[in-house]
Amino acid sequence: MSSSGQTDSVSHPFEISKQILADAGALKRFVDANLLAFVRCDVSGRYWEVNQAMVDLLGYSKEELESGAVKWNDITPQEHSFVDLGAVAELAKNGKAGPFQKELLHKDGSKVPVVVGVVTLPESTDQVLAYLIGLQPKTLYEYRQLLQEAHFQLLAENIPQLVNVCDPEGRIIYSNKRFVDYTGLKHDQEEPLIWNSCVHPADVKLMQDLGEKCGKDRSIFECEARLRAKDGSYRWHLILSVPIFNADGVIREWFGTSTDIDDKKRQQDEIRESELRFRMLADAIPQIVWSADASGNFTFFNHRWTEFTGLSVEQSLNDAWTLLIHPDDLPIYLSEWNKALSSGDSYEVEFRLKRAIGVGKVSGNPYRWHLGRAVALRSRTGSIVEWFGTWTEIEPQKRRSAGK
Repeated sequence: MSSSGQTDSVSHPFEISKQILADAGALKRFVDANLLAFVRCDVSGRYWEVNQAMVDLLGYSKEELESGAVKWNDITPQEHSFVDLGAVAELAKNGKAGPFQKELLHKDGSKVPVVVGVVTLPESTDQVLAYLIGLQPKTLYEYRQLLQEAHFQLLAENIPQLVNVCDPEGRIIYSNKRFVDYTGLKHDQEEPLIWNSCVHPADVKLMQDLGEKCGKDRSIFECEARLRAKDGSYRWHLILSVPIFNADGVIREWFGTSTDIDDKKRQQDEIRESELRFRMLADAIPQIVWSADASGNFTFFNHRWTEFTGLSVEQSLNDAWTLLIHPDDLPIYLSEWNKALSSGDSYEVEFRLKRAIGVGKVSGNPYRWHLGRAVALRSRTGSIVEWFGTWTEIEPQKRRSAGK
């Protein structure tokens, strides 16, 4: 750490300059090579000797710099003067200072960011040798790009998704370790759309058609498809790919992630199969079967309901079913139903339900006695998820008990 608080991240030139000070010939060859800007100067600001790299860095001629007309403290912006004071103190104490970062004024008035390292010269009490590395905008841009790339790779290698970056033709530019480990594909394989080889054959056309559309629309690609693992097995993935544009608005590359949703997909399939079995069973039994949400809103009636009432399921969901219960029985039915919704307990109630005219033999009376039962399905936490109920016709039993 230097006196200015900067980390010694650019220390190699400083170490080299210390080593070659003992060999005047080596020092001259190194300075004259113009690999770095070198100056011999004093702590009061006078430049005594500069190389061509220093001339190129600041825009002043060699004569202007070495004549004393231009001093380093005169071309240091005021806000960086404290950095120089710290470096001078460090130099007096340790015989070296830096590397530290500061700015110098170019001849054209612009500010030049530089990294500076300084060592005292042998047998000299007031002169020092300094190297300067210019951090020009291009260098800074490249450095920022490097940092961004490093941050991207750090993120890409630590998220649970498969990550890949492709060029506009579909060639893999980058893939994280998870992608390589799962698919076996590497980013040095330059065949366009090589990743299609790990897509299930039944899903390839879907992905190709969607890819062409998104490329044309310049939109985000999103689909579910099966990806083949190295062992030949397939797992469902949610595939997202976002277009990255250059400064001209042209797609430069596609950044993609693939999230394993196989377990979720299988659960959804199992739920759909379970729902299908439930509906088939519900339509096979002679009772009216229904379901409702936790608030009591009906969500399902089986086929027996439409046969008995003549109403479609859609017509019946918005409380239209209440119009089919005998007016004398409706208050009792609603009272028991609301009690069940409040307590969560199962309920049982007898009531008369109106049958569709013209369906079967109704003997002049469209109402038929039914026994209604319902139970609540609860989650693991005990909260009600759904209600399941049946309405079973008991008209014959009622007639027998009445002696009719």
